[in-house]
Amino acid sequence: MDQAETFKKEREEKFGGEIRYLSYARYIGKAGGEKVENRGGILFVIGDTIHFEDFENRNALLSLLGQKKDYAKAEFSLELGEITLARDVRERGANDCIAARISEESVPHGPSGLAALFMKPVLQLIREDSPSLFFDLLDKKGFLNFLNEYVSRSE
Repeated sequence: MDQAETFKKEREEKFGGEIRYLSYARYIGKAGGEKVENRGGILFVIGDTIHFEDFENRNALLSLLGQKKDYAKAEFSLELGEITLARDVRERGANDCIAARISEESVPHGPSGLAALFMKPVLQLIREDSPSLFFDLLDKKGFLNFLNEYVSRSE
């Protein structure tokens, strides 16, 4: 069994269900969280819960120089029902929101047209009673389709 299959099997056993959606993701951070996280990992959905789990980022240059960076694993989850809106926003605006320089409502929408070639949009997950979360998903379109199906099913 390869590492990906092992990961899926372990998480399905741990959380008691089948993975319904899975993508590589970069967790950028939480609105008002004070610092940008930029943690690469896996975002997956089991049942009606979104899970994120990061991986240790090993810097080869620091390793060669004998410097070791302390690593604290990031794992968290949220319920699909907490999300009131998912929208494309500019990453710089997301970073400003995380650092509390602008409000969640002020984060500029993602670039379109020619600007989209130079500025990559990221996803803002707006939650009803909690700060927004910002992600850069490898399969953003698949995640948005998954959310739309969930909303349609819930209505």
